[in-house]
Amino acid sequence: MSLERKVEIMRKLMMIALLVSNTVFAQEVQVLSIVPRMVTVQQQQCQQVTVQQQDNSTAGTVIGGVAGGIIGNQVGRGHGREAATALGAVVGALAGNNLGGQGNGAAQSRTVCNMVPVQVQQGKLLTFMFEGRQYQIQTP
Repeated sequence: MSLERKVEIMRKLMMIALLVSNTVFAQEVQVLSIVPRMVTVQQQQCQQVTVQQQDNSTAGTVIGGVAGGIIGNQVGRGHGREAATALGAVVGALAGNNLGGQGNGAAQSRTVCNMVPVQVQQGKLLTFMFEGRQYQIQTP
């Protein structure tokens, strides 16, 4: 039986219920269950987060690289001096970049939003017996 036919029968039953006394109607229709009809929808949920921005300044990187290169040049001898200078410059640049970025960044508050699944009730599901047959309808 199609859903349209079931809905039509239910409408007729409701009209009969209004016209006929409760005792007569109760003998013909037996309600088996009424349960909420739950559906899953996507809902946007937002929250405030604090973000600490790092200011990795170029000046800290350059100064650290130069200082590391000078110290590396002092340590090495011969051809090892070139390698020590290069290694000192790289290590100094990394250290200068990290030090240059500490404590200089500003804390900012940002709103972060995500779509999350949420279950909501959308009407009810009514199951009943009428003239020996079982029917289900959904209420809005």
